[in-house]
Amino acid sequence: MILMTVRQVQKVTGLSRTTIYRLMDLEEFPRPVKISASGRAVRWIESEIEEWIASRPRAEGVTAQ
Repeated sequence: MILMTVRQVQKVTGLSRTTIYRLMDLEEFPRPVKISASGRAVRWIESEIEEWIASRPRAEGVTAQ
């Protein structure tokens, strides 16, 4: 299992930190796992992020520039 920081998640999704947390609040984005006793340190499971990306609708009518 590979764990990702919020910055890594931002990089692969193209989403801002605010958008990631907003989507989590709407239950539309994977939740991170707590990796410290305090719960302040969290990481996302890479396979869950990859599945989320794969589940997104494909853009239609978009051409390469």
